[in-house]
Amino acid sequence: FGGRDAEMQAEHIPKTYDIEEINGELEFTTYDEKPVNEGADTTVTIGRFYNDVWMYDLNCTNYAGSTRLWNGPCEPWGDGRGSGWQVLHPGAVNAKCKIVLGKEICEIPSERFLHEAAIFQDHTMIIYGGYSQRCEDYCDDVWSFDLRSKDGWIELYEIDAYEDGEAPKKRWRFSLLSRGLSMVMFGGHRLWHGFAADNSFDNKWSSYDLLPEGGYMDDLWVFTKRE
Repeated sequence: FGGRDAEMQAEHIPKTYDIEEINGELEFTTYDEKPVNEGADTTVTIGRFYNDVWMYDLNCTNYAGSTRLWNGPCEPWGDGRGSGWQVLHPGAVNAKCKIVLGKEICEIPSERFLHEAAIFQDHTMIIYGGYSQRCEDYCDDVWSFDLRSKDGWIELYEIDAYEDGEAPKKRWRFSLLSRGLSMVMFGGHRLWHGFAADNSFDNKWSSYDLLPEGGYMDDLWVFTKRE
């Protein structure tokens, strides 16, 4: 699931509105056509984020003449499709989010990378954390995908659903493993709490009132999925 593409060069021209005085009154002449910084370099380095789901068949077949091999890459045969990688969900731009009664509702997890995924014995996949623009930096939402029915995503817990101390909260680059209906998470990284406005050298950056304890972490959490 998901990930980040290699960096590439792309054009990016931030634009804003323009105001002019007409007959003694200020009026908007454009809403999104005036470059924010005219003459500036419009080339930026970006990497595309993904939220698609793929599966690789470890029992794929590879035929060399009439001999069946198991130690090579899957190759097209028969109907020409092969039996290696197959897409389970194509993903969607901006997670197909829409505003419903003033609340943002998304159909699938937002594009992200450096998250983790766990496969449970009931053939569901849970994803947690990672970096995403929708999360404004690091994520703490929890999503489930049924690998058997492939009928889509279910959001188990939305962003910021937990209070501090109830869950690992926002992070990326953590370690994760699963067994049965449980997954174990260790460590990771998130924005250091010392960057909060209420922290400084004077208090030795010890306040967690505005941001939870951050930086590189060594805490251990267990999540058990309900049957």
